[in-house]
Amino acid sequence: MTEAAAARDSTSAESPTSPDDPPSSSSPRPLFLQLVVGPPGSGKTTYCAAMSQLCAVLGRRHLVVNLDPAVDHQESPPYTADVDVRDLVAAETVMQRWALGPNGALTYCLEYLLENVDWLQTRLQTLREGDSGDPVDYVIVDMPGQVELYSHHHAASELVRRLCRSTDAAPALDVRGVCVNLIDSQCCADAGKYLASSLVALMTMLRMELPHVNVLSKVDLFEAEYARQMAALDHDDDEEGRTAPGALFALDFYTEAMDLDTLLPHLDAKYARLNRAVVALLNDYGLVRFHPASVADIASLQAVLEAADRACGYCFAERDWRRQAADAEAAPASDK
Repeated sequence: MTEAAAARDSTSAESPTSPDDPPSSSSPRPLFLQLVVGPPGSGKTTYCAAMSQLCAVLGRRHLVVNLDPAVDHQESPPYTADVDVRDLVAAETVMQRWALGPNGALTYCLEYLLENVDWLQTRLQTLREGDSGDPVDYVIVDMPGQVELYSHHHAASELVRRLCRSTDAAPALDVRGVCVNLIDSQCCADAGKYLASSLVALMTMLRMELPHVNVLSKVDLFEAEYARQMAALDHDDDEEGRTAPGALFALDFYTEAMDLDTLLPHLDAKYARLNRAVVALLNDYGLVRFHPASVADIASLQAVLEAADRACGYCFAERDWRRQAADAEAAPASDK
């Protein structure tokens, strides 16, 4: 064995690496992003607030970023935004200045953010370092509620790529992103809406080009309504396999998204060929599955967080648990 090889072996033996060890100074520390997307009314902002609370309970230091420029300045989201895109550009101001409609203003704001992505890079880099010496590795991003931004436009999908590029004003970030797509579970009450939502979810997955977690939100409302409808059925009808009007099947059917051909008899016969084509497309790709979630159910949120962590490769969970345990031990002492 040469002296150089022996030196390498002794160095590796003296300093074993751990998944929780920070990366070397030659490479940027990874930043894990959870981009929360979905149509209006799907509960994105409420989900971000609940996920932020869950991360705090788990000992995971994180940032919350609002990238929805259409939020009214007089309104405040149910979370404290560490970075707010409205400090850079606001949809209301754009609408007044350029005489644009709501959709046009949102598109303009996202494109403006892309052109000034160093503004976001600088703030994320500054906030993640902080003053405690314990860098933040996780970011929850509340995205706008315009479906076209994810299924058709390039702005949202380009954002993560731009963050990974260095500029004259800001260094590049090693971003590991996951897209969490929220769909209101009330769409399950109508077979056509469910297929349309699944199709939009598939388009978003293909356009965003990120690891993806689809979520059926507000499942507590769906399950309560389904139980109420089932209770209203006659016992004989229930034995014959009939279900309540509205929700055709229990929640498991919609989360697994299997055997979608079962929905065809419940769709408008006028569009039978189109319906068969949509079902065949979803079945052929076989990518759309949903995680049920409710902000009132911590276990369901934790399941979504674990799925998002697996998708983006988050590797600091053990460190978070140790921090949580240390904080729990220190809490009684601080109260004395």
